[in-house]
Amino acid sequence: MNWPPRKKAFEGPTVYDVQQATVNGRYIPPERRGADPRIAAVIRRALRVSRKERYQSCDELLRDLEAVRASLVGSRGGTSGMGKVLLAAGAVLIGGLGFFAGYGVHEWSGSGALAVAAADLAVLRPIDLVQSPPPDLATPRRSRRSTPPDLAAVSVPDLATKTLPPGLWPLPPLPATARRPALIAVEAGSCVMGSSTSDESPPRAITMSHGFYVADTEITRAQYRAVMGTSQVADGTWIKKLQLSPADKQRLPMADLTWFDAIRYCNRLSALERLPPCYQFNGSSVEWPAKHACLGYRLPTEAEWEYVALAGSSTPYPGSAVLDDVAWTGLNSGLHPHPVKQKRPNGWGLFDLAGNIAEWVWDDYTPYLADALVDPINEERPLESKPCRVLRGAGWDEIRPTRFRVKNRVCFAPDQVASVHGFRIVRTIRATP
Repeated sequence: MNWPPRKKAFEGPTVYDVQQATVNGRYIPPERRGADPRIAAVIRRALRVSRKERYQSCDELLRDLEAVRASLVGSRGGTSGMGKVLLAAGAVLIGGLGFFAGYGVHEWSGSGALAVAAADLAVLRPIDLVQSPPPDLATPRRSRRSTPPDLAAVSVPDLATKTLPPGLWPLPPLPATARRPALIAVEAGSCVMGSSTSDESPPRAITMSHGFYVADTEITRAQYRAVMGTSQVADGTWIKKLQLSPADKQRLPMADLTWFDAIRYCNRLSALERLPPCYQFNGSSVEWPAKHACLGYRLPTEAEWEYVALAGSSTPYPGSAVLDDVAWTGLNSGLHPHPVKQKRPNGWGLFDLAGNIAEWVWDDYTPYLADALVDPINEERPLESKPCRVLRGAGWDEIRPTRFRVKNRVCFAPDQVASVHGFRIVRTIRATP
């Protein structure tokens, strides 16, 4: 298989690309990338392992970067090697993930909420300034601070329920933890959901009114174990027979799960991360009272799943017109699951949306409504006589290419277990007003 070339850390044409490459790429010391030693010192402090040794505020980081900028402007030949200016942007974005608490925008401190904007203000512009100073950086510091989006006027709780000011997209992803995958920030937007085919009709333009984080992979065995406990995960005979290292076996997507198992994981992960649980159990049923306004972890809706799978494209499969590029299927998998992130991601950087395992979503298997156009949720209008919840993406045992299409939907009873049923999680960034 021809893999796409792996990006080096701190390289990319845009701030978002730099951040992605810095998080996912191979770390190379800044000095070896041609960075000026003064910039390298700032980068190293931003990347300190100990949080106490990192920058504690944007003000502190801006102060050091201003000093570096002044010395570079004032020293002849100080701009050598500055073609690698995105090194510094990578450092600040890593800082935004690390020394500013490491959570979503709505959870950052007032100063930390400026991290992404500060990457542009404090790094890209000062470095470009070395060659031709823009007027805004020649102004006093007080007026300069008004350049980023005005988050200071938005209280921290409000950030969860109000549209974020322009300029904060794309937000940096939240790094993976032992309990969950990395979370990719997806902005509100629109897509055409459905098709003219049977249960996929009618096709209609829908709108996601809220931004949300989505896991870049399905929940793995290791992550599920970390949240639900070792008793919940046993290595069956078929897993023990796989020719995989113990580490790779833990990177397999967690399967053999009911829809209820996925719901319980979401609630427990929310509690562990001190977020409000989204779901309430009422006897044998589950309720989602706050809907998209809930800021805890949850399953995606069908609409959210299709929106992120399309990622603005029109390809039949998530991220490609060639199924083998993006999916483990019954024709290439050897009839067993594979560790996550071995196929190409889609345009949002999401892996394994097609193939490997099918993914539970929240919705009932119900007909689409032609007039449900904003944040649609399919509930309580069943196509089946018994409860049936939707799965998307198909699994490693499926040989019919049509089952891997972005638009395809199937359903199973929520208490049914299968070796190809798993899930990925989402989390609202900004709730519907």
